[in-house]
Amino acid sequence: MRGLNLEDLVVVCDALGLEIRSYSGLAAVAAVTNPHLMGIPVHSSQQDQARAVRETVHRLEPLREGNGLLVSALIDVLAHLNSQPPVE
Repeated sequence: MRGLNLEDLVVVCDALGLEIRSYSGLAAVAAVTNPHLMGIPVHSSQQDQARAVRETVHRLEPLREGNGLLVSALIDVLAHLNSQPPVE
């Protein structure tokens, strides 16, 4: 399963015209998109990944406003990204 990095999230926010309140909060959201523990993925499904993104954004509120829009956009981007074969 693939995830996003902080730069990816900044691009999404910029594309949606969303103002970032906390870059460290946004970095935490990026981190939960593809966490690993000792090389083993933490998320067992795309649903787990989406739930973690939703919960993290709602708890940290990294944007001044539009956090719900960010959740929807990130879940869509991740679903699309994970439906494509990896680029070699």
